[in-house]
Amino acid sequence: MVNEVEKRGLTVYVCELCGSTYGDLETAECCERYCYSHGHSSRDITQRTVKPFVRFIRVEPRRREPAPKRSEPR
Repeated sequence: MVNEVEKRGLTVYVCELCGSTYGDLETAECCERYCYSHGHSSRDITQRTVKPFVRFIRVEPRRREPAPKRSEPR
């Protein structure tokens, strides 16, 4: 059975077997039928997944501090 999840005004449908999320019920049910009969998800179906709850945060790269200069052996 497909789960219906609503968060922040968005409704998505989740395949119980593989966890993929879809914007429409028909695609989620199709995914679940495929997962049940084949034991894994279909690449063609999972290309239609949505990821509404993922929040992208821009991360600035770390600046590397220059290594301390080594003293030359005498």
